[in-house]
Amino acid sequence: MIQIVWEFIVKESAVGRFLRAYGPNGAWSRLFREYPGFLGTTLLRDEENPRRFLTIDLWETGSHRKRMLTQAKAQYSELDDVLADLTESEEEIGIFDTLTDVTVSASQREPKEGERSPWHEPPNKGMRLAKARRPPACG
Repeated sequence: MIQIVWEFIVKESAVGRFLRAYGPNGAWSRLFREYPGFLGTTLLRDEENPRRFLTIDLWETGSHRKRMLTQAKAQYSELDDVLADLTESEEEIGIFDTLTDVTVSASQREPKEGERSPWHEPPNKGMRLAKARRPPACG
């Protein structure tokens, strides 16, 4: 899987329209949804700068995304032009390979004092070990 990360600084007067256009049912998601390999978009808002947003588009492969960019070139350009007035800036941060689905899940958090954690157990706890066999004696 790949993830494409974009950063936007949105005009103060356009935040509501930006949220509608870039959200889960927005114009970009509707366009991407028409193409195989699109898995979804995440929209993030900076807690300290409420006009700064990131989008993360998830695709099965880079080939799927490239195919969409080729096949939807006209629609993509048109949508980009129509929505350009919502932002002061936009920048593609990069295209990233997904190495894991979740780096740390809630079940992997550090245990609280006195709490036991399954990943801190000795490696053989709960595992059945085969008895070691001696090689036959030569002789």
